[in-house]
Amino acid sequence: MEIQSNLTVLGPAARRAVTDLLLQFKIGQIIPATVVKTSPDTGQAQLNIGGNLVRAQSTLVLTPGQTLELEVVESGRLPQLKIISPAATETVLQKALLNNIAAQRNPALLPKQLLAFSKTAPGTNSLPPQVRNLAQSFLTNLPNLRDLSTLQGIKQAIGESGIFLEARLASLAKHGGQPLDKDLKASLLRFAAGAESAIKPRETEGQKDLLARDSRFEAESSLSRTLVESTKGALSRIVLDQISSLPQDQPGKQVWNLEIPFLNSDRAESARLTIQRDTHAGFQQTEHQWSVILELNPPNLGTLQCKISLAGDRVNAYFRAESESTHHLIQSNLELLEQQLSDSGLSVGSLASGTGLSRENPRKFADRGLFDEHA
Repeated sequence: MEIQSNLTVLGPAARRAVTDLLLQFKIGQIIPATVVKTSPDTGQAQLNIGGNLVRAQSTLVLTPGQTLELEVVESGRLPQLKIISPAATETVLQKALLNNIAAQRNPALLPKQLLAFSKTAPGTNSLPPQVRNLAQSFLTNLPNLRDLSTLQGIKQAIGESGIFLEARLASLAKHGGQPLDKDLKASLLRFAAGAESAIKPRETEGQKDLLARDSRFEAESSLSRTLVESTKGALSRIVLDQISSLPQDQPGKQVWNLEIPFLNSDRAESARLTIQRDTHAGFQQTEHQWSVILELNPPNLGTLQCKISLAGDRVNAYFRAESESTHHLIQSNLELLEQQLSDSGLSVGSLASGTGLSRENPRKFADRGLFDEHA
């Protein structure tokens, strides 16, 4: 973590005090600090060191109120410091990984089960009324295929994918705004809480034996437990996506991993996306290059992967199909796709299709620790 000279201070006197403070740092010195404010987009944080406000640059995820121990590794006007006590935060994330990797499920599993219940007798009537209402609300909040065919619909679905829930809640608490009714993670949490409360023993003193013989309650509880398990599995997948979407060590890069369940007529499907932003320093200004890796499993076509990159207004796309027939189908429609992209105002670069799915797992976790103590 590098303490920069462009400090956030109040007036010339405070600025001089901070400058004197930085010049007093000695190599090997241990300095306590408190995070006052963060800016995730720039990777900057405002720290309180010895009662002075200092702006710092770090690739680590810091949160306001967090206390740090910093070791001086280089002194001078631009001292270099490293965090030497992130172990508690790292342990929390490691535990989150261990608890969620085995439990994760495809987020489309829950809507598939709910749709299946609605088609069979007695169907959703087998569920407690409270769970039935939650199920209907959950399905209503899911995007459909038509929504995802528009730019605005895709943007909204990404924003409501669940991986930004905590950040949006913090913004909502600070600035106000509309409730997050359609956020996927929020919807899953509501469904899990409601379903679990519905299957708790509804008993009073002296009625335990009577409830044990209540076959309807037992049936409702069994179905609800199945749905709760699928819900928690989807939540585990979102938690893992949130962890894998944390800022990376490499400056200028940010990767978001997410999965969007959606309704396609009377079916539930999901699309997996890996969105990456690369920042390249140009001669005149900084240019952002975006790339998106999309994985779909459309009926009768097998698994389909697509990588789309966009630099300025120039777009390139490469498709990988699991089957030869799907590859030929895509290949025969590339000219139509090129025309549609051109009609949208984009400059088309390379469009190609091939067979054989990529073996790269965009959500894999590195063998090293989640945090690097060096900045």
